[in-house]
Amino acid sequence: MSTTTNTRFSFPVSLDVAGRRCVVAGGGALAREKADALRDAGAEVVEPRAGGFTTDLLEGTFLLIVSGEDELDAAATFAEAERRGVLTNTLDDVPHCHFAFPSIVQRGALKLAISTGGAAPALARRVRLDLQDRLHPQLGDLVEAYASAREEALPRQVPFEVWARGWQAALDDVDALLELCEQGRRDEARERILATVTAHIATVATEAG
Repeated sequence: MSTTTNTRFSFPVSLDVAGRRCVVAGGGALAREKADALRDAGAEVVEPRAGGFTTDLLEGTFLLIVSGEDELDAAATFAEAERRGVLTNTLDDVPHCHFAFPSIVQRGALKLAISTGGAAPALARRVRLDLQDRLHPQLGDLVEAYASAREEALPRQVPFEVWARGWQAALDDVDALLELCEQGRRDEARERILATVTAHIATVATEAG
């Protein structure tokens, strides 16, 4: 029995598309879904009408999404996008993609991306559905509480290692923090996080002194 390793799309990243021109060509429900997601992320989305895509639209474009709903020559379009340095995803056409879309589980600012590198997208969706049912619904609120506490604690006055361990210690009782968020007491969660970090830093300073 031989085994193969999928090496496509093996480097995961999150892109900043805010204010960037993104073209979605080809139409169809999945393309519209991608266009909506790009708009939600702040992108300037261009959706040419059916049959209206030309490579001239790639001028100044950061990202291109092509669906199979249009009569586009995928190979020629991809080649031109590569020539112009435009990141491209051709839906359900791995050879003509620079990247793969992961399946996303989201709780507020917290996003979990599940990807098989384009090898088994249906499996990635199945895992997403499983995780979606398991993740605590208040994780997004906890992210906001944590971020608020971190902003209040800045600027950092201690070595980074001490600082990082303090923030890790703040999550030792994550269940209690989530319960506070669930009860609508996000400010109390923020205060508890900040108090734990402060106490940890003080303890380290005392031991070092």
